[in-house]
Amino acid sequence: MAMYTLRLACLFTSMSALFVFPSEAQEFTCTHSAIWKNATGHNLAVHPKTGEILVAARDLQETAIVRTYFPNLSASTECGFGKSDGIAVTISPSGKFTTVITSPPEPLSFTCTLFDAKLSTDNPLVKREIRQPELPLSGFSLGDHDNAPAIMILNLETKTVSTENLLTRQQTSTILTDDLQFLRFSHAPQATSADFSLFAVGRTGPTSTDPGFDLYNLPALSKIDLDTEPLKNVSSINFAQHSRTLLVGDETGQVVVWDLQQPEPRRICLIQPSELLAKHEVSQLALSKSGRYLAAKLDNDLVVWSLPDGRLLASLDRQNRNWTDFAWHIETLITLADESPNSQSKRTHIECWEITHQKHRSANPSAIERNWPLLMSVLMILNGVLYCFWPAFREIGMKDPRVIKIYADLERQFGFKTQLLNPWFVGLLTGVGIVFFIVALLSRDSSIPSN
Repeated sequence: MAMYTLRLACLFTSMSALFVFPSEAQEFTCTHSAIWKNATGHNLAVHPKTGEILVAARDLQETAIVRTYFPNLSASTECGFGKSDGIAVTISPSGKFTTVITSPPEPLSFTCTLFDAKLSTDNPLVKREIRQPELPLSGFSLGDHDNAPAIMILNLETKTVSTENLLTRQQTSTILTDDLQFLRFSHAPQATSADFSLFAVGRTGPTSTDPGFDLYNLPALSKIDLDTEPLKNVSSINFAQHSRTLLVGDETGQVVVWDLQQPEPRRICLIQPSELLAKHEVSQLALSKSGRYLAAKLDNDLVVWSLPDGRLLASLDRQNRNWTDFAWHIETLITLADESPNSQSKRTHIECWEITHQKHRSANPSAIERNWPLLMSVLMILNGVLYCFWPAFREIGMKDPRVIKIYADLERQFGFKTQLLNPWFVGLLTGVGIVFFIVALLSRDSSIPSN
């Protein structure tokens, strides 16, 4: 039976030489695009359920505007928020609430305006202005907490972390302890999970002797032990909005993905960039809903990797643009980019990129791929030689019930008598193998350059 199995393997492998199957590659292709003229894009947010795209930008009159696009990027509506030095829009992970942050011309203040599913400047749910000393000197995080919109403020003056329900204005505060080394938070990248249960902050300081990041449980701010090697100074931290997955990037272009679903954190992937991207600082990270694709901005390069193998899928063509922001809707990547500073126009580009599967031949085939026709032709010829000169190879297993079942299954599948041991069939394969062998040798000779 073992010899007969060998015979079937030789036979079917030889038949595959009659066909050439190109390799399949994954590529990101721009499927939809839109241009917002006379505007500078600040950021975008994608509704987790409907796929609607909200783009925050400022026009030539320095007016803050949020424009809503359908998933196919046909413009829908836009809302103005008056003069502003900056603007940002976020959508809660549940999709129930939208928050617009604007920075008035007055220093040390910002306005947080909360809406339900649809933006309407005439009827916001909450409009909250935050000034000193409430101003979070190290930033703030927005999300859903107890099924309500909430904001988490880290205040270095009072050494507290406060969580506020934006609808009821109810607050809870936690005092920062000295062992948190809170002074480093002021310039460190940080992020809070969507459910406000986890807080991550990078380690910064005058020197890089203590690289990596720290992870804490909220609201108690109890530290979770993690091995952060080989990360250097962390430059970007983000939690996936749809899961307890932590994304961390450093100043050398390394990226680490952590799974925090289980009580014990597990490192999913460590991506160490190629020579082309090495030493490029990671400034932004985003994970697709399936967890299969990771997008990152390294300096002004926008790249996409597959997980968990960390294989580089795409480096998106920037076409003289500056990547501003990006976000995922399922497995569609939505990007925001402005014209380069050298451009005379002031336009914002919004584009949708989707994964495509394309079959093509590798530009640098492996040794097996290069010698595939020669190898297959040798197997086809060997099959004929064994059939003619080794009776045991020709007759072995013909009375074995397992062999009979294999033949019966093949006949049912193909609808005709397979006759795999028919001498005419074996002779045909041997003749084809000889032809393939000669052609393969001639091709190899012609491909060798002459001196």
